[in-house]
Amino acid sequence: LELGPGAGRIAVELARRGHPVVCVDPAEAMLGNTEARAAAEGLGDRVETVVADAQALPFPDAGFAAVVAVGVLPWLERPAAALREVRRVLAPGGSAVLTSDNRARLTFVLDPRLNPLAVDAAKHADALLVRRLGARSRRRAETLPRRYDNSSVDRMLAAAGLVKRSGTSVGFGPFSLL
Repeated sequence: LELGPGAGRIAVELARRGHPVVCVDPAEAMLGNTEARAAAEGLGDRVETVVADAQALPFPDAGFAAVVAVGVLPWLERPAAALREVRRVLAPGGSAVLTSDNRARLTFVLDPRLNPLAVDAAKHADALLVRRLGARSRRRAETLPRRYDNSSVDRMLAAAGLVKRSGTSVGFGPFSLL
């Protein structure tokens, strides 16, 4: 099972290796990308797509040997619910491969627009101006994607009944300096 397959690269590679893959996404257009890639590779018969929400999967308990969710957790309103669903549909002894955007990564520390300390200070200053001057806030409500530190992801995994076998931080995104 792949949650949020995007362009279908992982699904097609798994299918190429002989695995039947079910891909779930709430956006039909994203699933269309996956279907097109699978068909172009001659693997359309091994890749099934289902329009559904990762936070309420339409599958029976313990139905999948593996679940992949690369780049999905930050885009979910209720990631803890999705992790519970991953645990529910995962067969005993199965594996899940999950990623999350790390709130403590280097780009967030160095970029003043993203640094949690600078962002929190800006929120407090904005709230003070709104209260004292009656001005309208120009700040938007928090939007997705959400970024979690590693310990928050670990707590969500444990709360969902998933056992973390290994974890690592990878990659360095582009820097933006105002």
